[in-house]
Amino acid sequence: MSDPRTRRPLWRPAYALWTDWLGTTQLLANTHFDTAPRETPFDWTLDSSPSVAVTRANALDVRFAGTENVAFSGVRQFTVVPPGRYRFSAEVSSDNLTIDQGPFFRIFDPANPARLNVGSAPILGTAGKSWITVQFTVASQTEALAVQLERRASQRFDNRISGTLYIHQVSLVPLPAPPSA
Repeated sequence: MSDPRTRRPLWRPAYALWTDWLGTTQLLANTHFDTAPRETPFDWTLDSSPSVAVTRANALDVRFAGTENVAFSGVRQFTVVPPGRYRFSAEVSSDNLTIDQGPFFRIFDPANPARLNVGSAPILGTAGKSWITVQFTVASQTEALAVQLERRASQRFDNRISGTLYIHQVSLVPLPAPPSA
């Protein structure tokens, strides 16, 4: 399949067909990672690498092997939303995520990240289940969003990341318009 970012004028009709076929109006598909992703930009892409294993179990497990200072962006999904305010949320837990550059969620306009490019705080250390949230506004020029789990390479000397991130569920919902004055 070619890169969906190069066919930007087709985002809205393709997404309409996809959601009609699924019979849902959810803004993200497979929000609990409980089914194998379908090969479409509107479901999760789950790419592993030699130093990052991505598996589905009771959650989405992202295991960093501790063998390199890996830059990672292998978990992503595209969606189409009208202009407005939105909240992205993820229920996560972690086990011994080392180093200063932990994984985080990035939401951006894949055609022009300068229009929209927001991210969550990095997830570090060991933590029980908790929610992380990012609120943002989509402008009328933005036709599609990419929701992506990323990890940036660290600039520290001891920079090899190890540990596991568990993503239990995700959500992308519209927020009501603020009251007018």
